[in-house]
Amino acid sequence: MLGAVLIVGVTASPALADISGSHDGGLRTYSWPKHDCGSTPTQVDLYTHYWVSILNGVSVVDGRFHYHSGSCNLAAGIIDIHYMKLWDYYSGSIHQVASTGEHILNPPLDNYNSTWSTPDPHCHSNFNDSYWVEVSYQIIWNNYDETANRDDNSYTYSPGCAV
Repeated sequence: MLGAVLIVGVTASPALADISGSHDGGLRTYSWPKHDCGSTPTQVDLYTHYWVSILNGVSVVDGRFHYHSGSCNLAAGIIDIHYMKLWDYYSGSIHQVASTGEHILNPPLDNYNSTWSTPDPHCHSNFNDSYWVEVSYQIIWNNYDETANRDDNSYTYSPGCAV
């Protein structure tokens, strides 16, 4: 039996920057209210993360998948990520700039707060570049229900790569 999915979108803003100069953007949230643990929502966040490497001063960007919920029988037991891809749109074309193969997240071992990311390629120094993450995955809940295979995307984000 599948739970209903609620999609909530948030656009990127400079207010998402933290003290270290990194930025998260393109956040798109997929929620499963049927699998909430009390007042704790069960959701997946897809977004891109941008920062400047302290090792070489190069701008870097990656795609991220973040699952969080409370701890209960309705929460996720396993998340099977089939692949995750980071896409970039620049010079009028779409380019895959990073990807991962299959990866299993085990939320109970991560206190129901699990994150997986793509490799982090250099961010082009074109302020018009747009990045987004695509993830193919399936959630197996603690009560053995499961979602169908999903292919979800974040919103696009233009971090304004500086280097």
